[in-house]
Amino acid sequence: MSVDQYSVCPCGSGKKIKFCKCKDSIHEMERVLKMMSGGQMVAALDRLNQVLEEHPDAAWCLAIRGRLLLELKEDQALAENAERFIRLQPSNPLALTQQAAYRGVCGETQSAAESLLQALAESSHGVDTFVLDVASVLSLSFAQAGNLLSSRCFAGLALTAQGYENERLASMAVEQVNRSREISNMLKDVPTLDVKPKTPAVRERYDEASVLLRANQILLAESKFESLARSNPQEEAVLRGLLVCAIWRGDAKRQSQILKKLSEVDTIDADRRARDLALSVLLAPDQPEICTPCSNYTWEIEDLAMLEQELIASSRVVQLPPDVIRMAGNTDENEVPPRSGFQLLDRELTETDKLPAADVAPLVLTNALLFGKQTDRPARLELLSVCSSELDEAMKFFTAFSAVSGEPKVNEDTIPLMSAASVNMPIMRVAGTQAEARKLQTAVTNREFVRRVLATPLPLFDGKTPGETLEDEAFSLQRTALVRVIESYDVMYDDPAVLDQLRTALKVDALKPIDISDDEQVYSLPVDALYRVNVESATHQQLYILLDRARNFRCTPVQRATAQRLLSIDLGEDEVRIKPHAYISLIDVTSDEEKAMELLAEAKTWAKANGVSHAPMLLNECVRRVQSGDSEGFQSVVQEIIADFSNDAAVMGQLQQMLVELGLINPDGSPRQGPPQGGAPMGVGSEPPAPPAGGGGGLWTPDSPTPPQTPGEGSKLWVPGS
Repeated sequence: MSVDQYSVCPCGSGKKIKFCKCKDSIHEMERVLKMMSGGQMVAALDRLNQVLEEHPDAAWCLAIRGRLLLELKEDQALAENAERFIRLQPSNPLALTQQAAYRGVCGETQSAAESLLQALAESSHGVDTFVLDVASVLSLSFAQAGNLLSSRCFAGLALTAQGYENERLASMAVEQVNRSREISNMLKDVPTLDVKPKTPAVRERYDEASVLLRANQILLAESKFESLARSNPQEEAVLRGLLVCAIWRGDAKRQSQILKKLSEVDTIDADRRARDLALSVLLAPDQPEICTPCSNYTWEIEDLAMLEQELIASSRVVQLPPDVIRMAGNTDENEVPPRSGFQLLDRELTETDKLPAADVAPLVLTNALLFGKQTDRPARLELLSVCSSELDEAMKFFTAFSAVSGEPKVNEDTIPLMSAASVNMPIMRVAGTQAEARKLQTAVTNREFVRRVLATPLPLFDGKTPGETLEDEAFSLQRTALVRVIESYDVMYDDPAVLDQLRTALKVDALKPIDISDDEQVYSLPVDALYRVNVESATHQQLYILLDRARNFRCTPVQRATAQRLLSIDLGEDEVRIKPHAYISLIDVTSDEEKAMELLAEAKTWAKANGVSHAPMLLNECVRRVQSGDSEGFQSVVQEIIADFSNDAAVMGQLQQMLVELGLINPDGSPRQGPPQGGAPMGVGSEPPAPPAGGGGGLWTPDSPTPPQTPGEGSKLWVPGS
């Protein structure tokens, strides 16, 4: 098939082939495309090189060659191709995109963003799919670097482009962030231009810049905003325009600086200023304002064996298992791993055969690693990430040993506030259940969290602890911002009483509830504002939208409250459409296994009575049975799925995929290992060691055989630790 002379030239100029400079060599394109469609990438690359020797200005060759080099991961050749392409056509969007792709591969995300923004500005004839492909890759690079707002901007290009079908990468970057409870919900929304200048002259120029911004002419818009900022340095709308430009540029430091400047503008509402400051500290690289100093301490040890035996014998020390030691040592395969590891506790262990009560549960002060003598260095003791509040106690304990003498080598570091304020419980084997361990961990964390926050020195308070500033009004904004930061983490809503205690302790008022007035409001609310929505004020449709957003962004209490509301009211003709979704949503955020099973039974009964498929409930129950180690219940549910849905290919496909993900079968359908027998213990925490050879409990995973148990001994578990 011959090339259509009136189709758009693939060189990126936007011209038809008949009127493009590429027309003299375009007859070779059909041959190259046939090679590519047949998987002959290297042969196609060779042919393109030959065409470029005969026609050095064949831009279409450079455009296709760049895509091939990117796919083949020929990074240096891609850089040379992009440079040649840009020399030939400096404003060609595909040439600029190739440059962005190369810079992104090299980790130069900010430079890559600038090149891609130039490509967008030059895409007057429509955005090429190659530009969107590179935008998707760049969004993932920004996400991996922790620059989440910039990641979301570039992902949005691919996700909102009409007709673009390769949005998987962009979607993956966004979904991973959205579903994480450990990421602040303030970082799940890109700020918008929701404020306009009041002065007519400023507003006219501002509107020009905002129009350019909406048209993806980011660099031109930034130039106009900067011009406005020079004459109006305190204008909120202009600063927010510069903020959006900085997000597109991928400049996290600049984003943080602009937000901090906004927090200092007196004409802005106090609550918004506090939120701006909170977002500023979250966006700052490495978040220095809400990180607290800590240090690693290293002593050279002469008699390591004696020190090791003394630590093992101490009632204030728990020995770490080998797998955890390797993780704590953070050593690569070329380094010698630690010989042994220990956790220093804040009190003596009086009982080691059962879970302690929450008010006397021991906490970890620091982790200690012992390294044996090596060819180029002596044996040593290392204390990891010791904060100021634990330093005196840790030093007093370890220097009491005769083997630990002299001044240690100190390596200063910092850790985030949320880590410093969270308790670490010892990793040890005791009798109990996984649910009991989670309950204990939650109770101890809730007991200690506010006290630890108040006692943690932070740069945000000029090195003081928040507790030291309670009577100082000069730090009122900082205290409010700190509360807003902590409120933005979904994990903090597992026990809302802790947030109430924190606000009271720091003398910060809670933000007012939000009443819903229309559907658009539910869509436009920032993610961190969803927690304040009064669900009683929402209609059926608004509740459904709110539930969907809460599930997408892992807003656990909102999901629970909205689902409960939907299940408690008359949905009329929408019942069959909404109620199954509400049931599953409520079950997903129910941590009490007994309550979850009751809800599943209720949901299945309702579905059967109303002619609705109960497959989602059965699949959900399958996962819960496996996670709780209920072998009989698991097998019973699988048999029920097969009996009720064996003729439904979609349901059986979901079942197979779920069993593969759980590690129970191979992708080809062949069995691996069965689920545990009833009462088999489960693991709590990460990377626990193998069960002891003597039986009596251990850890079951889908890849491991069922461990033996000694009758009457009870199950064993790993208490969450550092």
